[in-house]
Amino acid sequence: MTLQKGGTLKHLIMALLAAGLAANAQTSTTTVTTETQTTNESSAKIQDLQKKDEQMKDIDEEITNARMRAALGSKSKWSVRTALNYQGGSVEKPFDQIRPNYRGAVGTNATSYFSGDIAIKRRLGDMDSINFGTGLVLYRPFHRTFEESTNQNGSRNMNVSSPYLEYNVAYKLGGLQSSTALTYVHSTTDFDVNTIGTTGGADISQMFIGEIGTSLSVGASISIGKTFYKDGGDFDRTGSPKVALDAGLYPFLEYAFNDKYSFRTVFGYAQFQEFENDRGEFHQITPYQSMGIGISVARDFYLYPNVQFTPKDIRSDLTNVGLSANINLF
Repeated sequence: MTLQKGGTLKHLIMALLAAGLAANAQTSTTTVTTETQTTNESSAKIQDLQKKDEQMKDIDEEITNARMRAALGSKSKWSVRTALNYQGGSVEKPFDQIRPNYRGAVGTNATSYFSGDIAIKRRLGDMDSINFGTGLVLYRPFHRTFEESTNQNGSRNMNVSSPYLEYNVAYKLGGLQSSTALTYVHSTTDFDVNTIGTTGGADISQMFIGEIGTSLSVGASISIGKTFYKDGGDFDRTGSPKVALDAGLYPFLEYAFNDKYSFRTVFGYAQFQEFENDRGEFHQITPYQSMGIGISVARDFYLYPNVQFTPKDIRSDLTNVGLSANINLF
């Protein structure tokens, strides 16, 4: 090749540089592509090594109701589920030791009490879990000395609750947020075993929640419970008839003011009992209604201060106060 002038040499150098840059760019692109593929392969391998519960479907994608989320428990594989409950006196005397039996129902406790339920929860799959728990009940929590409250003086003001085993599953059904729970309680307390004479009980409950717009929700809870007794007879040691079956339908309504606060009311107008001495006949228990403010402190922390009364006889001395809390740990 003949070089005629300086300009021709310059053009040749520029052409060589351009060719070199093009080759380098192609090599760099290949390198980047290879590195990207390697990174993707590494990420896929890491995902394959993740724990099963970390790959589970997020239950919050199906269940958006704050109270239902808290009641179902934490999303972790292992966690602790607690439910705290205070049932006090009337609105006239909220901390009184007497809790009016405003419904006149058989077996209803007539004293104020605090109960704490604690369960170990094991998440089984995307939407179901099993819980093993127990708890305690403290009667007249504001009217006993420490010795009396802890049974150090021989009293029975605090009792350990009977243990239970529960399986629950949550899901969407036709656009409705739903949950089903199967529970068995094994009687161990002195009152249940020796006074009422039970060996245990089984319960199935179903809940549905439908949303209307962005703030209003309506739903219902349905439950059927069977009590098992260790001996025959139609009456327990208190003289009350033994309850064989308990069934109820509890519609409710919620209005969310925002993500944290909501108003909730439950209509307990359809609860029935069948007694051992009256098989085949279901007797309606006096209707009740509860109203309260739901407070979603966090995803796993829900408070519900409320009052309960019967629409058949609305009176301040027959309107009881209560406070429940669902707190999940881990």
